[in-house]
Amino acid sequence: MKKFIKNVLFCSACLPCVLVATSCGEEKITVDGDFAYSGKSSKRTLVEYRGTDTNVTLSSDYVAIDNQAFMNSERLEVINIGENVKKISDEAFKSCAKLTTVNFGSKLESMGNNVFEGCIKLENIDVPKGVKTIGDGTFKDCTNLKDVTIGDGLTSLSTDLFKNCSALTSFNVPKGVETINPAFGGCEALTSITLPDGLKTIEDRAFANLNITTIDIPDTVEEIGSYAFYSTDLSFIELPDSLTEIKEYTFGKTFKLVYVMVPAGLTKIDNYAFYQSDIERFFSKGSKAIDVDLVLGEATGPSGETISYPEPIWYLLTPNGANETAKGNWWYYGSEGVIIEKVIE
Repeated sequence: MKKFIKNVLFCSACLPCVLVATSCGEEKITVDGDFAYSGKSSKRTLVEYRGTDTNVTLSSDYVAIDNQAFMNSERLEVINIGENVKKISDEAFKSCAKLTTVNFGSKLESMGNNVFEGCIKLENIDVPKGVKTIGDGTFKDCTNLKDVTIGDGLTSLSTDLFKNCSALTSFNVPKGVETINPAFGGCEALTSITLPDGLKTIEDRAFANLNITTIDIPDTVEEIGSYAFYSTDLSFIELPDSLTEIKEYTFGKTFKLVYVMVPAGLTKIDNYAFYQSDIERFFSKGSKAIDVDLVLGEATGPSGETISYPEPIWYLLTPNGANETAKGNWWYYGSEGVIIEKVIE
C-alpha cells in the first residue's frame, strides 16, 4: 500500500508541504509538481511520484528513492534515476507493468527488497559498478527479463533475486560476490551460469531445479549447501580442492550426472548426497579415505531388486590399492583414478 499523504500546509518557500504517514510516524515533506520529497532541497528523498508521464527523469537534487515511490505507476515506461541517487528502497518500482527502461546513476550503492518486482516488460537491466547490496526479490516476476549486467561491488546474490524470470537464459555472477543464495527459482530457460573467482559459499538450494548442464566451480569455494544442485541437468562436475564435505542431497536427482571429480581434501560425503543420480564413475585427485554416508541411498541389484545401504561405507573412495568389492550393481575400487564404476546395467 502506498503512503497516504494528508494535511496540506504551506512553507515559507511557497511550495505546499504535507504530512505523510509512514512506518516511523508522520514525516513532513514538500510537494514540487508531480514529486513529493523529504529532506533539504539539494538532498531530497523522493517519497512519491504523483504524475502520469511515460518518461521520468529525477534531478541531481535527489539522493534516495523511498519505499513504493513509483509503485503501480501505470503509464511509466522509462525512468532516468538521478546521478546522485545512492539508495532505492523497498518496492520503489513494484508492478510498473509498462516499465521497459531503467537508467541508473553511477553513485547508486544499494537497492532494497522487491524494487522491480512484477515489471513484466523490463527486458534489460544494467546495474552500475559500486552497488554493494541488492535486496531479496528485486527482479522477481520480471518475466521478460533477458539480459542482466551487474557491475563489480556486490558481495552476495540475495534470495529470490531473479525468481520467475522465465526469459533469462544466462547470467554472469559479478566479481566480488562471495555468497550465492537461492536467487534463480523458476528461471526455466536459464542454462548457463558463470561463477567468479573469490566465491566462497553456495548456499542451500542455490541452483536447485535449474536446467543448467555445466558449471565451473572456482577453487575458492569452501562450502556447498544441501540441495544446491538438486534436480539439475549436470552431466559432469569437478569439485574444487577447497571443498571438504559434500552435503545431503547436494546432487540428488541429477539424473544426467555421469562423472564426478572429487577433490583431494574431501573428507566426508553426507547422507544421500547423490541420491538417485545415475553416476557411472567417480574420480579422485587424492589418496585419503573418505567417510561416505549412504552416498547413493538406493541402487538396483543384478536381478532388479532394490538395495539400500543401512550403514556408512567406510571403504568407498579409498585409493590405497584395496581389493575390489562388489555391492549391488556397483564395484568399488581402491586404485588411483576410477574409484567407483557402474558395471551392471
